[in-house]
Amino acid sequence: MRHSLLATVLCAALATAGVADGEASTRSAHAAIAAGELGAPAARAGFDLYLDEAGAELTYHKEPCAPEDLRGRFYLHVFPADPAELAAHERQSGFYNHGFSFPEHGALLPGGACVALVPLPAYEGGIARIRTSQGFDGETVWHADFRGDADRHRQAHAAIAAGERGAPDAIELAAAEASDDEVSTADVLEVLEEINRNLDRDGRKHSGEAPDSGEAPDSGFGGGPHLPFRYLLGVADLNAYVKQLGSYDPMSHFFFPFVNGGGVTLRWSLDRNLQFGMEYGKFGQEVRGFAKHSTDAAGPRDTVDANGDGYDDYYSYAGYGQHYFAGIFQYKWEIAPDLLYLAAGVKTGLAFERLRYGMDRRQVLTDTLGVTAGGNSWKRTSLLGSAYAGLQIGLDGGRNVFKLGVEAGVTGHYALSAWAPATGVHRRTPAPPNAWQAHNFWVAVGPQFHY
Repeated sequence: MRHSLLATVLCAALATAGVADGEASTRSAHAAIAAGELGAPAARAGFDLYLDEAGAELTYHKEPCAPEDLRGRFYLHVFPADPAELAAHERQSGFYNHGFSFPEHGALLPGGACVALVPLPAYEGGIARIRTSQGFDGETVWHADFRGDADRHRQAHAAIAAGERGAPDAIELAAAEASDDEVSTADVLEVLEEINRNLDRDGRKHSGEAPDSGEAPDSGFGGGPHLPFRYLLGVADLNAYVKQLGSYDPMSHFFFPFVNGGGVTLRWSLDRNLQFGMEYGKFGQEVRGFAKHSTDAAGPRDTVDANGDGYDDYYSYAGYGQHYFAGIFQYKWEIAPDLLYLAAGVKTGLAFERLRYGMDRRQVLTDTLGVTAGGNSWKRTSLLGSAYAGLQIGLDGGRNVFKLGVEAGVTGHYALSAWAPATGVHRRTPAPPNAWQAHNFWVAVGPQFHY
């Protein structure tokens, strides 16, 4: 419905913009077709396709035509007679590739005809073959595959129309005219098979067919490591709290991958663009210092202060950390075919937070029985939500298996419970501030796999 509405709005805008040069061109082309000036089409599929004599422009024509006929994307692949004329990034596929929406090159004219004029690349050796199609909602609506020489097309159509040759003979005619030497139908089929091998990968993107061995399907399982650099907000509040517990170095706002944590992302691709999955990660930071020594009879009194400076004589650590589970929903757009993708997504899940401090406990019984297994930590559970955007760079020549991803986002935390003491926390130890939330910004760079 959304695509249909968009096509209607775009086409209506083009059809009513009387000052547009493009509209004048499409009207002229429609009039020429109606008058028979362009001759027989080079191919008939969802649209009639006309190739001009110079091989510089391909005309798409359909009458009658409705906005629904213009939905989705159109794809044009042009094969030069000399592959050396292709740009460097096109040589692996073997063709010039151009994807477009119909309003980019054409219009829905008053009277119900659709006309688009698409320029073709100029090759000194000429165009050997053209393939074009229309895709919508992951399916190929129609496709056409034909030679790129307009004069020979007209000769073959004229011969068939005059009854001089049957369809099999017309194939032989096109084959013979493809070179200076006569060739057989078997030779033509061999050439066509080679062309189809080059086209199969791109065609499967829009038809949902199974890929060749070594190429990942559009739908499937994937993921990769999640190794973000994080900037945690409100660390000054944490340091103020830790200062109540002892003389500790201040914690930093910055959390680094590997050093302060990491994670992994698992995703299921519904198609080439839409993904959902889950992520597990953890991060934290500890700082070294000395816990306060208490002489209060009510405790805590499980530390040693032989020099009487008010702090424990033995080093200990204080710090913050969390681990989390989150669901992921992501959508991506292809910016450059098989090379560059723009992605955007959201994450939501639960974070399990801990704020810990250590003390040197000198009671053998306490350590033996393990009643301080909680590690003097406070804990709580928070709801997390995250939004992010990123770029994915294909590094495997369009096989859709391996990409390098760069993502940046913001994550918010919303406490579902107050800080609760774990085993080992003395009842007189102050609780962390409940108002503090672990909001953070992050940037992640790493490989992403798809199978």
